[in-house]
Amino acid sequence: MMIIHTSICVGKIILPLVIGKYTSGPTPMNLYIKVILIKLFWNIAFIILIYYTPAALIKKNGTVNIPMYYYVILVIILSIQEILNYSVFVALLAFYSKISDPRFGGTYMTLLNTLSNLGSAWSTFTALEIVDLLTFKECSFDSKNNCSTLDLQNTCITNGGDCVVTINGYYIEMTLCTIFGILWYSIFKNILKNLQTKCPSQWLVNYAKQPITNNGKNVFTITVT
Repeated sequence: MMIIHTSICVGKIILPLVIGKYTSGPTPMNLYIKVILIKLFWNIAFIILIYYTPAALIKKNGTVNIPMYYYVILVIILSIQEILNYSVFVALLAFYSKISDPRFGGTYMTLLNTLSNLGSAWSTFTALEIVDLLTFKECSFDSKNNCSTLDLQNTCITNGGDCVVTINGYYIEMTLCTIFGILWYSIFKNILKNLQTKCPSQWLVNYAKQPITNNGKNVFTITVT
């Protein structure tokens, strides 16, 4: 996996040169809108890969045997995913660069990028936590034991059983998130298009110096709106 991700980094260096012409114009979010929709449907590729990996792709006669073509499939799917992710990232940075107030330079742009990263961080953490909540198990010899707690799991294992996954939360979550993403896309598509057409002056920071008196001396404060 590390070799795969390291090789993908080479593509990340080349990718901005390829998509630069689509993000350097007045409408960088057009690329974002197109790629987001592709990313949503690319979830299907991961669902299919993960579903068929244990039994059909890496096991033969009950023995784990990872063939070379599996690595090829994995590299292709991960590479396309990384290209889509990086295209979204570059499009967002291009948009932030366009709307950032030049008087504040990198501070404005960093603030926008930080908010974007926070949105990605909490949603990723939440998604990983929800997988466990949507996953259902039961003991191999006792269907009444759902292995929902550590004690129930230990009881099953102590009696010679095993906690078997009956419903994998990953597939439920991927389906729900994809549907939610499509709904989000249909609602915010035009909003994102309108944001990039706003006059640059609407993105400027308005601040005014207001004099106040402190021990007989005039002191100025800056009000930012």
